[in-house]
Amino acid sequence: EVDNIFVPFYCILIGLWSTIMLEAWKRQQSVLAFQWDVEKFQEDEPARPEYLSHQLTRPVKGVFEQGVGFVKVDLDAIGSALTDADKIKRGSLLHMPGTSTSKMRDKLVRDEEELEEGAELVFPSSVHKTRVVLSLALTVSFIICVATGALATLAYKVVLRNSIDTYGTYIGSAVNVAFISLTDQLWSRAALYLNDWEMYRTDSEWYNALIYKTFLFRFINKNATPFYIAFVQGVNLRLFGIGEADSCPNDDCIRALAEYLLVAVVFSEFSRNFLTLIPLFVDEFKKRYRAKKMADSGKTMQQLLADGTSDLTSKEAKRNARLVERVETEFLKTEYPGTFDEMLEIAIQFGYMTMFAVGFPPAPVFVLLNNLIERKTDALKTLKMRRPRYIGAMGIGSWLYVFEFLAVVSVMTNMLIMFFSSRVLREQLSTTFDLTQILLLTVVIEHLLLLLKFGIAIVVADVPTW
Repeated sequence: EVDNIFVPFYCILIGLWSTIMLEAWKRQQSVLAFQWDVEKFQEDEPARPEYLSHQLTRPVKGVFEQGVGFVKVDLDAIGSALTDADKIKRGSLLHMPGTSTSKMRDKLVRDEEELEEGAELVFPSSVHKTRVVLSLALTVSFIICVATGALATLAYKVVLRNSIDTYGTYIGSAVNVAFISLTDQLWSRAALYLNDWEMYRTDSEWYNALIYKTFLFRFINKNATPFYIAFVQGVNLRLFGIGEADSCPNDDCIRALAEYLLVAVVFSEFSRNFLTLIPLFVDEFKKRYRAKKMADSGKTMQQLLADGTSDLTSKEAKRNARLVERVETEFLKTEYPGTFDEMLEIAIQFGYMTMFAVGFPPAPVFVLLNNLIERKTDALKTLKMRRPRYIGAMGIGSWLYVFEFLAVVSVMTNMLIMFFSSRVLREQLSTTFDLTQILLLTVVIEHLLLLLKFGIAIVVADVPTW
């Protein structure tokens, strides 16, 4: 039985664990940054080639300050702010991987020649801020539309359940899942376009902006259904005034929430691991097709290349042929997609595990098993896909704030779920307290737990003293 008297203690344990885990990660992150010498990475981080090559980017005298942005200065009065290290960094940028296209390279070279001593290539701040505001407005509008659509699919599910006794609930659930998956794909593409359009200077700024856009949408889109089950379904509400009033099966919303989370955490996440292997199978098919094609020609790649190198010795020709084949094989591999999607899914899992601990206590076990499997699939992708370009970082960036946000929200959601949806808790407390007193007790426990979490965060230092 999911709804039992021990659930509140489990929620308190999960709330404290989430804070202790995040504080331990902050310390580990600072240790790794020190060991890898990236503590000041963002201060020395080069600008993105897309930023420098934009048609609105112009040379302006001044300097970029970490956490402040571009600051105009009178270099004639205080001396040149462009150090030799800055000149070397700017010159090396022209040879970075990914900037070899003729149009972008010519633009960078032209701007470098036009730069005065102590000037920086700057995208207009007013244009950037305007684009950020417009992008935020579009994001919020899209989220409102998607949230309304999600509620509409839930209302349609009620209609199907009442009209088709046997399969109505399953068909409605399938429609809801399909809607969530489709809107996820649409927003993933739209978020990338908006992020590029806003024009951020460094990779760190670009990734942080993409994190906030994508997570805000996924948080609402993925959690709309469990929030509805936990807080709305039990009050017999008629969505959009259509159909009959919706209610939890057997008036047990905790069990309904557990059944939904079982599907969301177990089947969805495990199936995603297998879907990520599809590009690897495609690469293997292409590799075998190329091998068959060369076999039909009667010569291997080494022989074909060695035939064209008559001025070299046989040993040198074969060595060069093997090198060319390795480079060509690496180039023909599918491009590694990066770790953004993996971090996003970990954040969603963390949210399911902490925010709905009342509804599905076994969630941490399934999440652990899923991530153990994902470690192997990710390792396989790293080996079989094209080697990614190195991008430095001081830590996990804005993902840390995302996890901290989920840890705080989890306290409020679990306490409210226990108050609104837990029949066992209300029955146990109703003998001593009335409904108002139970609500007051829930709020007091929630505030005490939040104070304890913040106290742990203050006491535990983010950086080890050693």
